[in-house]
Amino acid sequence: MGNKIQFAKEIIKRTLGRKDNCNCYLPYNTVVEKIDNKYFDVIVSGEVVLLIEDKQLFHNMYYFIKSISDVTLDDIKQSLSQYKILSVNIIDKGNNFVPNTILEKLGFSFYKKYIRKSLVNMDIDIISKEEDIEFAQINDIEEIYSMLHESFDVVTDTLPDYKELTNMIEKKWIIKKMISGELAGAFLFEDTGYKSYARALCVKPQYKNCKIGFALYIQYISLHLNTTKLFYSWVDSSRIEAINIHTKLGYKDDGVFDYIFTRTQVSCD
Repeated sequence: MGNKIQFAKEIIKRTLGRKDNCNCYLPYNTVVEKIDNKYFDVIVSGEVVLLIEDKQLFHNMYYFIKSISDVTLDDIKQSLSQYKILSVNIIDKGNNFVPNTILEKLGFSFYKKYIRKSLVNMDIDIISKEEDIEFAQINDIEEIYSMLHESFDVVTDTLPDYKELTNMIEKKWIIKKMISGELAGAFLFEDTGYKSYARALCVKPQYKNCKIGFALYIQYISLHLNTTKLFYSWVDSSRIEAINIHTKLGYKDDGVFDYIFTRTQVSCD
């Protein structure tokens, strides 16, 4: 096992950062630390390394390919058969992405595309005065968790688990909208230095026509006007309503896309 892991680390070091050979954008030291802490299942076949990350409802896959043969492909397909749903993310610049044919040979198919949008130097007065928009509390976790799973795709939208939700609430990274004492919507974000990343915006179905989503987004930006220079948001290219909200707020496509491929293991039971 030790020799296998060491060999895997060498392949990773040689392919990391080469977009034709690898889809992982984590720093090498971070990848190694996660391997040493058994964060990934590690699959090695020939000169190919796969790192499989358990996401509870599915598995995410990073690939590192120095070279590959048909024999290796067959071996990898056999190894992947233990995972019911596998997802692969490929970040690319420009809108003319050509998928790696190896993914197709491994049984992956295109699933969804996300557009990264950014907002720079906000200089308009959008500060919200609504008193009933506030930060989420610990006792909101169950309801927010349910709203997220009812509103988003668990395979592609990187939804936080209970532990992460608790951490986000403690850091005041979730704001909410209350109507008549009921939680009507929530906005999740993450701050990193002078950058802020929108994570998720969800509204209960019965309040969809109350412009709650837009109000929450305005509140989110107003909270950051004095501390944040750059706002980022990944938007599902098929969600027209979300695209329209971002456009109205001044977000623009920044030329970066996330292409998602999935592989589903069909059960014969």
